[in-house]
Amino acid sequence: MTLRELREAQVDDRGKKLSGDRIAKKLGVNPATYFAWEWGNALPSGENLFKLEKILPGSMRVLMDRWEAERNEQEDVA
Repeated sequence: MTLRELREAQVDDRGKKLSGDRIAKKLGVNPATYFAWEWGNALPSGENLFKLEKILPGSMRVLMDRWEAERNEQEDVA
Protein backbone atom coordinates (compact mmCIF):
# COMPACT_ATOMS: atom_id res chain seq x y z
CA MET A 1 0.00 0.00 0.00
CA THR A 2 1.19 3.50 -0.77
CA LEU A 3 0.69 6.65 1.26
CA ARG A 4 -1.74 7.89 -1.40
CA GLU A 5 -3.80 4.69 -1.25
CA LEU A 6 -3.87 4.96 2.53
CA ARG A 7 -5.02 8.60 2.36
CA GLU A 8 -7.72 7.81 -0.21
CA ALA A 9 -9.08 5.03 2.00
CA GLN A 10 -9.46 7.33 5.03
CA VAL A 11 -12.42 9.56 5.81
CA ASP A 12 -12.70 12.39 8.30
CA ASP A 13 -15.26 12.74 11.09
CA ARG A 14 -17.81 14.05 8.56
CA GLY A 15 -17.39 11.06 6.26
CA LYS A 16 -15.38 12.96 3.64
CA LYS A 17 -12.21 11.62 2.09
CA LEU A 18 -9.04 13.33 3.26
CA SER A 19 -7.21 15.44 0.70
CA GLY A 20 -3.48 15.96 0.67
CA ASP A 21 -4.08 19.69 1.09
CA ARG A 22 -6.15 19.13 4.24
CA ILE A 23 -3.54 16.81 5.71
CA ALA A 24 -0.80 19.36 4.97
CA LYS A 25 -2.85 22.07 6.68
CA LYS A 26 -3.37 19.86 9.77
CA LEU A 27 0.38 19.18 9.88
CA GLY A 28 1.31 22.82 9.34
CA VAL A 29 3.41 22.05 6.27
CA ASN A 30 3.28 23.25 2.69
CA PRO A 31 1.10 20.99 0.49
CA ALA A 32 4.09 20.47 -1.82
CA THR A 33 5.99 19.05 1.15
CA TYR A 34 3.22 16.57 1.95
CA PHE A 35 2.93 15.52 -1.69
CA ALA A 36 6.71 14.98 -1.85
CA TRP A 37 6.24 12.42 0.94
CA GLU A 38 3.27 10.87 -0.84
CA TRP A 39 5.13 10.60 -4.16
CA GLY A 40 8.22 9.14 -2.52
CA ASN A 41 10.51 12.11 -3.17
CA ALA A 42 11.18 12.79 0.52
CA LEU A 43 10.49 11.50 4.02
CA PRO A 44 9.00 13.57 6.84
CA SER A 45 10.97 14.54 9.92
CA GLY A 46 10.45 12.42 13.01
CA GLU A 47 8.03 14.93 14.51
CA ASN A 48 5.96 15.13 11.33
CA LEU A 49 6.03 11.36 11.01
CA PHE A 50 4.32 11.01 14.39
CA LYS A 51 1.83 13.78 13.59
CA LEU A 52 1.01 12.12 10.27
CA GLU A 53 0.47 8.78 12.01
CA LYS A 54 -2.22 10.39 14.19
CA ILE A 55 -4.01 11.73 11.11
CA LEU A 56 -3.42 8.70 8.86
CA PRO A 57 -3.06 5.57 10.97
CA GLY A 58 -0.67 3.19 9.24
CA SER A 59 1.28 5.93 7.48
CA MET A 60 4.38 5.37 9.58
CA ARG A 61 4.54 1.72 8.53
CA VAL A 62 4.02 2.65 4.85
CA LEU A 63 6.80 5.25 4.93
CA MET A 64 9.23 3.09 6.91
CA ASP A 65 8.64 0.12 4.58
CA ARG A 66 9.40 2.36 1.60
CA TRP A 67 12.52 3.73 3.28
CA GLU A 68 13.73 0.21 4.08
CA ALA A 69 13.10 -0.98 0.51
CA GLU A 70 15.07 1.98 -0.88
CA ARG A 71 17.92 1.30 1.54
CA ASN A 72 18.03 -2.39 0.59
CA GLU A 73 18.01 -1.44 -3.09
CA GLN A 74 21.01 0.85 -2.55
CA GLU A 75 22.88 -1.91 -0.69
CA ASP A 76 22.23 -4.34 -3.55
CA VAL A 77 23.75 -1.87 -6.01
CA ALA A 78 26.86 -1.37 -3.86
